[in-house]
Amino acid sequence: MTGSACQEEIQKVRITAEEFLFLPKVVHLQAWKPFHLLVANQGRELHRFKSSLLTHQDVRVQWKFEQMTFQEEKGIGLAPGYAIELITKPPTGFYRFQCPIRDHRGMQGMFIVEEAGNENWNRVDRA
Repeated sequence: MTGSACQEEIQKVRITAEEFLFLPKVVHLQAWKPFHLLVANQGRELHRFKSSLLTHQDVRVQWKFEQMTFQEEKGIGLAPGYAIELITKPPTGFYRFQCPIRDHRGMQGMFIVEEAGNENWNRVDRA
């Protein structure tokens, strides 16, 4: 096998932050398979991205931009026009994501991480 054939395929997801929602709201992933996440703020206000997936004890996050900081209670700050990228291998489970800014309560969603073989694992809901 060649080097590229041996590498695992990476799941790629883009989440867009706007006023006052994240799109998509539900993301299905396959457990323990590399996952590349891009979260982009396309709104006009500062937003934050916070997820229980990023603080799960079995998750090791590789940041694409080392200057980004993550605070467990506040999440990651996203100024208008900016984006964050990270790569991880998510364990099975349900993981909320949200913008924890007080007046941004509608900005929330869910990562649903399932074992291979479940027919829903590769679906990204747009609702």
